[in-house]
Amino acid sequence: MKKKRLTMVLILSIIAIVLIFVLVKLVSHFSPGKDRMDLRTYFNISEDDQVGIVIQDSKLDTTGLIRNGQIYIDYDTVREELNTGFYWDTKENLLLYALPQSLVSVQADESDYNEAKEKKEVPYKIFFVNNDKAYIALDFIKEFTNIKYDLYENPYHVQIINKWGQSSVATLKKNDSIRLKAGIKSEILTDVNANDKVTFLDDLDKDWACVRSADGFIGYIKKKSLNEFTDEVITNEDFVEPEYTNIQKNYKLNIAWNQIFNSTANSYIQRLVAGTKGLNTVIPSWFRTVDTEGNISSLADSSYVSYCHNNNIEVWGMVTNVDNPDVDMTLLLSVTSSRQQLINKIMAQAIEYNLDGINVDIESLSADAGRGYIEFIRELSIKCRQNGLVLSVCDYTPFDFNSFYDVKSQAEVADYIMLMAYDEHYSVENPGSVASVSFVETGINAMINDNCVPSNKLVLGLPFYTRNWCYTPKEGGGISQSAELNKEDYDISVETVSMKESLSLVSENNANVVWEESCGQNKARYSLNGSVYEMWLEDANSIEEKMKRVKSNSLAGVSVWKLGNENEDIWDVITKYLKE
Repeated sequence: MKKKRLTMVLILSIIAIVLIFVLVKLVSHFSPGKDRMDLRTYFNISEDDQVGIVIQDSKLDTTGLIRNGQIYIDYDTVREELNTGFYWDTKENLLLYALPQSLVSVQADESDYNEAKEKKEVPYKIFFVNNDKAYIALDFIKEFTNIKYDLYENPYHVQIINKWGQSSVATLKKNDSIRLKAGIKSEILTDVNANDKVTFLDDLDKDWACVRSADGFIGYIKKKSLNEFTDEVITNEDFVEPEYTNIQKNYKLNIAWNQIFNSTANSYIQRLVAGTKGLNTVIPSWFRTVDTEGNISSLADSSYVSYCHNNNIEVWGMVTNVDNPDVDMTLLLSVTSSRQQLINKIMAQAIEYNLDGINVDIESLSADAGRGYIEFIRELSIKCRQNGLVLSVCDYTPFDFNSFYDVKSQAEVADYIMLMAYDEHYSVENPGSVASVSFVETGINAMINDNCVPSNKLVLGLPFYTRNWCYTPKEGGGISQSAELNKEDYDISVETVSMKESLSLVSENNANVVWEESCGQNKARYSLNGSVYEMWLEDANSIEEKMKRVKSNSLAGVSVWKLGNENEDIWDVITKYLKE
């Protein structure tokens, strides 16, 4: 009997132990974890002088530095996250910032800087170079950038706010923890107390929300610990945005580029203008880059300017690199002394010849020239603003591959952006229209919607030329009569022809002309000497389709390439759509 009791007691004890073990496991499984995240790891801090960086709703992988109580952020992070206006000249070790009327210039390792020939001082080193990276003092960045920041310790990390307006926030019902991931076993980043405020970032699921704590930790918290989210408006009344004033004409621009290769060509202006209607601006291609020191050649002519002014036509001198492809534009534009020499040379010509504006046509840049190019536009805009000159900039249709031209930044400081909405097709590998209406629409939309170019700053470039595609049958082949030619059956060559020349070719060769709705153009085809020729014509019909887009998008006007290539009936079409 006793033996049975002992056995029963033993069994019950074992069951009790198992139940206790299971209960402990269950409690452990459903109880919040207490492990804490190593915060140096969280902020990617490996050295004592490093500072973690949180900007708005993102914790950056990169770190800043702290020196003598001042926070420093590396140059690339500043440009990518805070302000693209800073420019570091790596050759001359200068930090620059272009304001509307002056250029701020700082030498490395200095606590003073120059602005409009005035020296100013601050109680810290403004920027320094460490391991080939430039670091800029956050207090200096704040002088020119709409930000607020707070620095926290253990470890050092800075929270920067740079977006203003409506934000969603909530207070805590009770004490809780913000965790690295959504789950009670995830490591704790920071503890938050009842009535503390957190900023809502993302609604992960019905149980967890992604939030930012007041001291800059981004992680997850249980929704049941939060009161309802409410909207809060955050502002920065301490910062005043600089105003980059622009010249805006009170009429629609009817502009023509005038290609000038030699001084004799200046004498043709009277004859060329005589055939136009409503023309109010000409852009002669007078100034060309000639070296990496910032020198230019000039074909400017006083009598040309006087004639135009006497006929109420403004003259905007063009500066271009198109005719001197051997000049290293990356080197010219990236080095401050060369870039400023170029600007000074341009301005000297503009003042000497009483020009009304400057037109920049810098083409075929490589991506590494992008930052120097935008700094050139910014610095040139200062000089133009100071002298009352219009600044216009020629641009390709924006695509990812040419995004370094940074049209958005151009539009902030230039008076007009001129969309060269042509050269859609130029290679024998891909014959087609120079400027189909869909290509034009793509360019306009990319400028206005994707790059924030105001419509009243956007000028549409129109082609007064086309390309004549020649299809010569390969050996043993013949000419197809089908509507579409198979490129594989032909050797293809191409010639650029003016609007006048193309229409003469149509007449002389009795070409078959068919309207192509998809292109908004007439397509001409004719046979000559065993080859087939095709042209997507730029004529009154195609120009009218483009002008409809100018009017419907309320653009600033048009500029045509180039003066002298046109049929005179084109001006009636252009002026019809430029009337207010």
